[in-house]
Amino acid sequence: MLNRDRIKGFGLCLLMILIINSCKDKSNDKDDKLYKQYSLYITSEVTYNEVYKQANDTVHNWIDNNLTIAKAYNVSNWKIDSLLCFNKKADRCVLCIYRQYNDEVNNAIDFLYGVKISNKWYFFEGAVIYIFSEKYGYNPKTPLPFAKLHEIAIEEIFNGYLIKKKKNTGRWKNIFAPEYEYKINERWFDYHFKGSGWGCGYMGEKGWIDTCSEEEFEQLYYKKALSNWERK
Repeated sequence: MLNRDRIKGFGLCLLMILIINSCKDKSNDKDDKLYKQYSLYITSEVTYNEVYKQANDTVHNWIDNNLTIAKAYNVSNWKIDSLLCFNKKADRCVLCIYRQYNDEVNNAIDFLYGVKISNKWYFFEGAVIYIFSEKYGYNPKTPLPFAKLHEIAIEEIFNGYLIKKKKNTGRWKNIFAPEYEYKINERWFDYHFKGSGWGCGYMGEKGWIDTCSEEEFEQLYYKKALSNWERK
């Protein structure tokens, strides 16, 4: 009887530990405040807000000038997420634009990329993700609120921004009260700003190998940003 009670007690403790750690992991991994904290550490609040303003102004300029890229924004409600993720050099950033429609394609998340070239920021769009999954509360008659699209972006898009590693604080503390440290994931930025889409590299045995210099990449980004104005 005593052994059985001990087993039950141990099992209950183990379950509680798993639940507590699971909750902490979800809070840490999906907390946009943590991502913003690291971006502000890399830049500053002034720079962070200024880059956001420039990104917002850029999209408004696309719309005001009736550019092809802005057609989707003319027929939808849209908003740039307030979260910007900067790389270590603070010359690249990843943002998201949320779009709401009143037809069957009623929720979309656009990737928006920012690149600093010669102390000036340029912006261009990347992939588009349409939300059709009932997992996220999809309803063909009612667009998802921006707050929900933000939750989806934190879970599916921004979650690669930081690398999480458990600190070695001792055996028992590691079990009952683990602590974590984070660092910016530069490979996540390589995925967004390099890769096969730019035609500047190839996949080797140990990963992606660039064939373009940083200056050549900057020229590609510059042309990409300006190409929006060539397609009216």
